[in-house]
Parts: sequence; structure tokens; C-alpha cells
Amino acid sequence: MTPHEIVAAMERWSEEFIEQPHHIVGDLPVCPFAKAARLKKRIRFEVVPFDTADPLEPDGAILSLVRELTQQPELETLFVIHPEPTQIGARPLEAFVSRLNARMAAERSTRMLQAFEAHPQSEFCVGMPRDESAMEGFAKT
Repeated sequence: MTPHEIVAAMERWSEEFIEQPHHIVGDLPVCPFAKAARLKKRIRFEVVPFDTADPLEPDGAILSLVRELTQQPELETLFVIHPEPTQIGARPLEAFVSRLNARMAAERSTRMLQAFEAHPQSEFCVGMPRDESAMEGFAKT
């Protein structure tokens, strides 16, 4: 798939799942802000072949994207999408997101952000993420 096709698929996923009511959250949308952010084009999509073993150095690719989000007030969310989900397992992604959240919490400029994971093989755990992880996106809180 091309990056454009990957982003289109993520937007469809948001419309068909994230923006729809779900019984686990009291028949409310999984993310009540997703639809408005999508319609207002306040989401940045980046298709990046990242490695879950990335040391998450301050000047590395992922944390640089995260810091850029904090400097773009017109944006609310950043989706970092691996172009080959079959090349990255659900459990390693969950561990990566847990490390990323710890790293962001330690930095003054990013501590207000939260990373979540979404993987075709992940279990749906809204509100009680396993292993302190949750979607492969970053949201300003």
C-alpha cells in the first residue's frame, strides 16, 4: 500500500470504529473527539517504518515528531503508522508504547501527551490497557 492508501485506511478505521458508539464505554464513541478532529483536519498522519527496539533518544525520529505536535496548535492528534503491520507484533508494539509514554512523561514539553497503540492483533482494552499500554497515535490532553 502507498502512504496515501495507508492514511485513507486509518481514516476509515477512525470513522468505522473509533468514532462509533461502543458498549465498553457506555455506548459512547471510543474517542469522543476523533470525529471533530478528523472533520476539522486536525490530525497529522505519518507513515514511518519504526522499530519497536528504538531507544527513543530525544533527537530520534519518533520523539521529534512528538515534539513537533506540541508546536503545532492547529493539530490535536498525531498518528504514527507503521507501513507493514505484519512486521511488528502486537506485544512488542504495546511495550514500545509503554516506553514511549514513560519517556514523554519525563520531558516537560511532552508530559501532557499520551500515546496509544492500535494493532490488528491487539486486544481491545479501553480504560484498562494491558501492560500499561494502550493506540499508535498521540493525543494532546
